[in-house]
Amino acid sequence: MIKREKFIPIGIASSVAKASGFDWMKTIEIANKLNVSVIQLHLNQFKPEFNWQLNLAERFKQIYIHLPADFNYKHPFVASLKNIPNAPLLIQHERYLNRDDIDFFIASRLPLGFENDQQNYLYGYFDQLKKLHYLGLNIAAVIDLPRFYHQFIGKQDEKEIYNHILNVLTWCKSLQISVIMHTIDIADYQPKQASWTPIFEGILPWKEVLTFSIKESIPVKSIIFEYEDFPNMEKSICLLREWFEKREYIQYS
Repeated sequence: MIKREKFIPIGIASSVAKASGFDWMKTIEIANKLNVSVIQLHLNQFKPEFNWQLNLAERFKQIYIHLPADFNYKHPFVASLKNIPNAPLLIQHERYLNRDDIDFFIASRLPLGFENDQQNYLYGYFDQLKKLHYLGLNIAAVIDLPRFYHQFIGKQDEKEIYNHILNVLTWCKSLQISVIMHTIDIADYQPKQASWTPIFEGILPWKEVLTFSIKESIPVKSIIFEYEDFPNMEKSICLLREWFEKREYIQYS
């Protein structure tokens, strides 16, 4: 791992390969170019002939597979997991996780990344996260900070949303539940790609959340950038690395 990323490892999602159909090999090519140690791929682009060991296991320290809304645990990729040491984290959105999925994850003990996504109740994700943990799932909290704001701004004020996110992070620390941060920044609260900006150039409190996470030793496994274009992805990684370097200088100067 690059020294400056010892605070929180950086990764990219296959969203960056949108122009190539979110292709796994194209995502790996971009990840190599950006020199990141974590990768998130979408199950919809899985190909049975893909060489897991050569293309992923030997290259990345952490591997995540994002599940589709209609995930079926009989998918051939799931069957292949028995041949993969250190199974990848499987990520699913809050609103798509059903009772059969929960039973599958309990029985299989495969790691589940549970991602916030519903518009009804700000505290609903936290309630469900706690229930899943106490049911015995091997769970990680996937925090999509911009989605919290997109879905609840106007219903709650910015401070309440921000404080709630910190409460979730603090609870995860208390039980040593891993956290993955899904990351973009935005120029306004409209949920459209045109408002996306590089990290720290938008309105989201990324510096505050990251400072809190580092200071409080929140068990953040990675920051995954989910931009759908290379320029925003590349600039965000550069800006975050520069921010890490400044923190490291302050810490050790």
